[in-house]
Amino acid sequence: MTRVLVGILSNEAARYAEFWACMMRLETPAGSVKDVAIGTDYVSNQNLLAQRCLDDGFDFLWLMGDDHSFPPDLLERLLVSAQAYDLPILVPLCSTRRAPFSLVDYGRNPDPDGPDYLSISLTDVPAEGIVELDAAGSAGMLIRRDVLETMEQPWFLNGPRSEDIVFCERAVAAGFRVHADVACRLGHILTAVVTPGHDGENWVTGLVMGDLQLSIETAEQLVAAQETDPRNQDDNPHPDELPSAERVEVWVDEDLRWWWRAIDFDGNILVKDSAVNEASVLTAADVAYPGVMAYMVESERHDSRNIRQYHAPSRMPSG
Repeated sequence: MTRVLVGILSNEAARYAEFWACMMRLETPAGSVKDVAIGTDYVSNQNLLAQRCLDDGFDFLWLMGDDHSFPPDLLERLLVSAQAYDLPILVPLCSTRRAPFSLVDYGRNPDPDGPDYLSISLTDVPAEGIVELDAAGSAGMLIRRDVLETMEQPWFLNGPRSEDIVFCERAVAAGFRVHADVACRLGHILTAVVTPGHDGENWVTGLVMGDLQLSIETAEQLVAAQETDPRNQDDNPHPDELPSAERVEVWVDEDLRWWWRAIDFDGNILVKDSAVNEASVLTAADVAYPGVMAYMVESERHDSRNIRQYHAPSRMPSG
């Protein structure tokens, strides 16, 4: 019987309903346990989960952050591959949270003057199979217990590089290899969910915003709108000219399809991990729904998510 410790790294706000819905549906082998380490010290929490994996006799540790979306069988599919191919460290494909949504599955950069690692290219990779990596993000990382038994503690370390990259480097130095199962894909939650995908012929990136699936072409338009918006430029000399709207709401046929926080009430650009502002949302909305109505929320009483308001704002423009 294979027992897995599902180690959940959760922000103190326990961030996303989408994540917890996925975690509730997750299929696990008999005897497996889900453990939640809450707090922003992810390095210490990963070490605590690794220690519990050893102390309580689990065969694998599966690390998962609370900003991900995944199918119920993701863990079991990773386990099948790890055991079939004798893989000590196995990860799914996963995108970053920032455009252009490159993978957190890495290979060494052959250019000594560039960064140490580059996201792997899927150009010649089929829709299924195992690929070897030099490093990877820890989200969805399946670690066999002998890796933890062999490596020196602490397993995860703070440093100039992210702790998961350092973990992979130290694991490789200890004689283990890191692989990805490209058929296993993990979504990364921003306000949308970004998931690597394959359309039967080519690799694509899917961007899900609310109930709408956008293609990579639309995602690229989001990036273009973001990059050309002067409010995103570091040398913007007129912060006082920023609009006062806190968020944008996009309405289609009287239904709110999505909203995106954009600018705070002091006129500052509200920095979010998604790095997308209201101009990007409007671009995507117009691509998906030409002529869509958009409403700029300027105060709480105009916010359709306000519990005292159950209908479209009365000031919504007519076209």
